[in-house]
Amino acid sequence: MRLIRNLMHAVGWTLTGAMLSVGVLAAGNDAALSPELAERFAKLSGSPVYVGGDGNCDYTSLNDAISNVPAGSEIRLANTKTYNNAPYFMTRSVNLIGGYDQCKGNRTGRTQLQGGLQSRVLAIESLGNNQISTILANLEIGTGSASSNGGAGIGISGEHEVLMVNFLMGFNFADDDGGAIRVLGGAELWLAINGEIAVNSAGGNGGAISCEDSSIRIDQDVTIRGNSADGNGGGIYADNCALKFGAGFGSDNAGLRDNSADGNGGGIYARGGSQLEINGASPFFSDEISPVAISGNKAASGAALYLFGPTTEATLTNTVIVDNEADSGTAALLVNGSSLVMEYDPDSNCTRQRFAGGSRTCSQIVANRTNGTGIHSIVNVFNNGSVTLRGTDVSENSIDRGGIFILSNGTLNIENSLIADNISRGDSGTNSAVIRLSGLAGSTASVRWSTLSNHQGPLVGNSIIDMFAGTSASNSIGLQGLVLHQPGANVIGDRGTGSNEVFRAACVIAEEVESITSIALPGSITNVRAANPRLEDPDNGVYRLSANSSAINDCFQDGSIGLFPPQRDMDGFLRGQSASSTPYDLGAFERAGEMIFRDRFQ
Repeated sequence: MRLIRNLMHAVGWTLTGAMLSVGVLAAGNDAALSPELAERFAKLSGSPVYVGGDGNCDYTSLNDAISNVPAGSEIRLANTKTYNNAPYFMTRSVNLIGGYDQCKGNRTGRTQLQGGLQSRVLAIESLGNNQISTILANLEIGTGSASSNGGAGIGISGEHEVLMVNFLMGFNFADDDGGAIRVLGGAELWLAINGEIAVNSAGGNGGAISCEDSSIRIDQDVTIRGNSADGNGGGIYADNCALKFGAGFGSDNAGLRDNSADGNGGGIYARGGSQLEINGASPFFSDEISPVAISGNKAASGAALYLFGPTTEATLTNTVIVDNEADSGTAALLVNGSSLVMEYDPDSNCTRQRFAGGSRTCSQIVANRTNGTGIHSIVNVFNNGSVTLRGTDVSENSIDRGGIFILSNGTLNIENSLIADNISRGDSGTNSAVIRLSGLAGSTASVRWSTLSNHQGPLVGNSIIDMFAGTSASNSIGLQGLVLHQPGANVIGDRGTGSNEVFRAACVIAEEVESITSIALPGSITNVRAANPRLEDPDNGVYRLSANSSAINDCFQDGSIGLFPPQRDMDGFLRGQSASSTPYDLGAFERAGEMIFRDRFQ
């Protein structure tokens, strides 16, 4: 509690119940923060000292203050002088709290620390083996330049703990990695409360942040926008980095947006065993009623997120990936040998209905696109990579040709999801598919209790799912509880000299089903039938079952093939009607679920 009170004193917090209310600006701008934040930092103590240019100041030089005050001191920066004598060296555990109108005066805003495009602004590194714990508050860190080692705004090297609140970092330029910030060597960086990292650039990787062998937590009210990298990771580059990210739409349009990379990963590029938790449902570091936003980012491929390597993993909960753009390759998610799970948390307080009758899910891959011509995708999984989507809306994305999903020696699992209104432009004259399994190495896909409908543009072999097996390759797919609505098209195209098979087909309704049954394994089929599923209004994006749809109450759980339907549908409503012998509706939506009373939809 002594630490909490010290933190409160440093940035103007007041204790209200079990939460901390922080007013880091004189004008207000309060936010709530769990005491968990304070517990991450070592004890900070000592009377405040003032740096500035008026007669009440203890120091006129910031570096002198850092070097001479007792460890744990609070250094308050007055705006009665300019701070352009960078670099500043943080070699001990002290706090920098900016924004005072004069020494021993009132806090009225932020204080600028400038590098003048001549040097890094702030270096946090110990001279010995001591660990540094520091708070940086009410600062604007800009015009830093780093010709080597990166981190033009802030460089953090070693097992140090850094908390930043109410900050702006902009116009920092690194020739190497980390335009604004570079953390490495076991550092822990926490970004929270009214923070922005904008218009920074790196000649290497990580236009805003480069994280190597370290960890970063980015809370809800932080924006990373307009940064660029000549290499990978326009926003964030992560190499063996533990990243928690919770910023999104609910915090004044915060999130990871409008970043660009000449290489891959416009939003985030992760490799080397990095562990990513992108979570809009966390009560600790996100806004529970709004999703995380990864939007408007650009790259050669993997414009939103690029994962590389077998030990790299990402979990995306209540995350919206929207309006990202790739020059070629993959517009949203590229998973190269890694593992990714993207899902909606139905127990959260988040709903995001884009239009009347649309899904309510807060997990969305929407309106992403590729430019030019070539084999493109929205989601690409290869080199033993794995992607799982649950409760996700994949709509209104656009490619030239290839597939909305492409697998090459990859695994794809889709459950409780809507895949609709995506576009293959066919600019280069070759057709596409919604899901494409291809290549010389086999792939596996499972699509369960989902709705696939209304793909716009030509389909290769006139098929929704294209299975192309090269010599000695074997592709397999399972289809369960599905609504497939693409009038005039086949479900599966069986191509190539290798082997394509359906290992399970149960409770499937589509206008055409012979393409399923013709390559199904013996004993793998139950209740697969050709019929119009009768959706409510597919021409206007409403893919719920109409009242007279034969896909209502059409499937049972037990039988020759155990199906184990999800307990909830895409919107989070309960599935199954106990009064029916076939209680489960097909597709992404349980029709009766809309009538179930749930507080979060009131």
